[in-house]
Amino acid sequence: MRCLVTPNDYTAGENFSGAWQVLADLREIDPDTIVAPDISKLADISG
Repeated sequence: MRCLVTPNDYTAGENFSGAWQVLADLREIDPDTIVAPDISKLADISG
C-alpha cells in the first residue's frame, strides 16, 4: 500500500522514510499518479 505523507506542525520531526512520497501540500501531487488497484487482480489468489 502506498503511503502519501503531508507533514504538519504536529508530525514535524517524524521519520517518513518509508513513505511513497512526502509532500508539503496535497496540491503538489498529480492526481493521475494516484490510481485505484486493479480489482480483477485481487481475485487471483492462489491457495
